[in-house]
Amino acid sequence: MKRELNRNQTALLSVHMLRMVLELFTSTFLTSHIIALNPDNIFGSGLINVAVLYISQYIAYILVYIINSYFVDRSNRTVFLRIGIFVNTCFLIAIVLWGEIIAHWIILAGAICGISNAFYYSSFNVMKNELVDRIYMKKFSILTTIITNLINIVVPTVLGLLIDVSSYSTIAIYIVIMTAIQFVISLFIKYKKRDDSKLEMRKYLKYLKENPDARNKVKYTYFNGLMAGIKTTYKVVIIILTIFAFKTNLSLGILSSVFSLITIGLLILYRKAEEKPKTNKLLIYLTVGTLPLISCIIFMIFTNQITFVILNCFLTIAIYFSDYFGDAERDAIIKHLGLYEFIAEHNVIIDTLKYTVSTLVYVVFILIASFESITVFNTLLLIMIAVCPFKFYMMYKQRIVRKEFERQLKEKAKLEKEQAKLEAETTK
Repeated sequence: MKRELNRNQTALLSVHMLRMVLELFTSTFLTSHIIALNPDNIFGSGLINVAVLYISQYIAYILVYIINSYFVDRSNRTVFLRIGIFVNTCFLIAIVLWGEIIAHWIILAGAICGISNAFYYSSFNVMKNELVDRIYMKKFSILTTIITNLINIVVPTVLGLLIDVSSYSTIAIYIVIMTAIQFVISLFIKYKKRDDSKLEMRKYLKYLKENPDARNKVKYTYFNGLMAGIKTTYKVVIIILTIFAFKTNLSLGILSSVFSLITIGLLILYRKAEEKPKTNKLLIYLTVGTLPLISCIIFMIFTNQITFVILNCFLTIAIYFSDYFGDAERDAIIKHLGLYEFIAEHNVIIDTLKYTVSTLVYVVFILIASFESITVFNTLLLIMIAVCPFKFYMMYKQRIVRKEFERQLKEKAKLEKEQAKLEAETTK
């Protein structure tokens, strides 16, 4: 029997979807704006500015996320969620007040983004796991992916057009209104903290060390987290190459919208195929992970707008399939293991691994920027995308672990049902 999301879950999902819209503005189009400051040297100073933005953002994110997690696990998570919304609102107001000037304060802008994201996700990641039962986690992830793609069909084109025909600060005014709506919706999330809740990283690491079975089941999630650090840079690469190839934010928005629409169709087809036991899931995973690599090689050989659009398409599909595959497994496995008291610790490890790798990749961006060459940039891109098949393989291994847990739960439920039936007959 299917179950609808309850009020808490619906409110949390709504808040997060509004966050996705806001992140399109504070990341995608802020990045394109910074690149536009150096239109004649995109792969030199433009690349350096973007790298500095994200390095400052991720360093701030990691530090504040770890610190916040200690307090989040001891208090009402919704407070920190709302602080994240408030800090993000302050950042957007700063854009309204200072407009074009904000892009020249790149380190500060990146740090504020990182602090806002850390407050938000250190609470959201824990709340999502605690408010959504493990058997409904996949449904929650599916809804998140579908709505995110719907957002990416409409919002990028609208934002891209408005940014091209009006000022960056004008758009921020409307976005600030959205943050107010987001804050109001967050007030409908009713949350009760667990009495024994506190962050104990050493205890969790010791548990994994002493329990090899649990460690073997969760290790694929952490390997995936490492490689996801490289995946987070794909979107920025797409922005840089789109601005280079098409020059306008409108083109960036249109391409994002079209590819998101294609991704939704493919996700629907995958959902149908997933229910068929004879479908080769590994082949699907590796196909989605390999196509970006093949298209990147073609793009390097024949660098033009057509080959870039093909690369952009397959990379976008890989990004959203990765989000869909990865998120459900990331959240479900720790709960299947019964380690509810270590949910916060689990998320701290994943996000620390992920964004540490992302920071290192952007440091490499700064190093290759000295060459001021699209060829060198594309070579780095090829190396980065070469990780994609391995990442999808790790996600497939995560899926196998989750499916095994689900099989065990079904067998346990069946056994309990048969035992109850036998006891009932014996009583008669």
